[in-house]
Amino acid sequence: MFRSLAYLVLFINLPHAFVAHGQLLPGSPTTTWSPLVVSGPSDPFSDSQSGRNDVEIIGDGDPHHAVYRTFFEGTEANSFLDAELGFRFRMSGTQGNSSDFGGYAWAGMDVSGDGAMDFFVGINGSGNSVDVTINAAGDGLNISPSTTTIETNALWSTPATAQNYRWEPVTPGPSGNDPLAATDDLDGNGRVDHFLTFIVPFVELVTVVETIVPGFGPTSAVGFIAGTATQGNSLNADLNGVDGSINSAQTWQELGAITNPAAIPEPSTFAALFGLLALGLVRFARRRRPFRGIGFR
Repeated sequence: MFRSLAYLVLFINLPHAFVAHGQLLPGSPTTTWSPLVVSGPSDPFSDSQSGRNDVEIIGDGDPHHAVYRTFFEGTEANSFLDAELGFRFRMSGTQGNSSDFGGYAWAGMDVSGDGAMDFFVGINGSGNSVDVTINAAGDGLNISPSTTTIETNALWSTPATAQNYRWEPVTPGPSGNDPLAATDDLDGNGRVDHFLTFIVPFVELVTVVETIVPGFGPTSAVGFIAGTATQGNSLNADLNGVDGSINSAQTWQELGAITNPAAIPEPSTFAALFGLLALGLVRFARRRRPFRGIGFR
């Protein structure tokens, strides 16, 4: 009985034992991030409707992925009070003579499991300042590019800082921010690719999402899309994982532009947790002795 209780305690605390604690770093190498995988191609080149380099998502698969995400569980056990969720886009480069990001990038979230976008985590670099925001989807069906809009008034917003935002050139090689990459100009347009990284506090996302999904948390299943824009109320520039299709009426699933629903922490983390739990239970079972009461042998 005491051993079984010990394994139960171990299982409850495993998620906190297997996550390396430390705030997410916007400039950390891609090897510490996970690709945001959709069923379409990683992302075709020169398919942005706007023609702008800084909102042109590019990628050709491993190791040059188009979009990444990561999750930091935080240091407050069981509370996720300082947990963080981050996204990273690979863009075709800077636009014109500007050295800054000048558009919008959005990670759309289907939190209700119906294939429609419910919320958007994003970065707004179109004005005099850069802001990290969480916005609700618009009043439309939000099941396809042509039916999806974004509310312009953010539900949560904070100015971009060195702790939650970074727009930087891709630097391939072991000492760079893309250690496994072979090039810094994937689409060959003569401009160095750039990483756009932004991070939101997970507690703020939970507060917003719980308005339609009570009990939302790290184990809740979420389907993600990713896209860019030159205005704040739609995805009018480029979509991750599809060739053009910015005005398509095909659903996100039909386009292959949405990830399979999954918990926000990395799947490998959960695999490790359940693997060790199973190992502990097997060891416990092997150590158990059969009951030998009166009349039994």
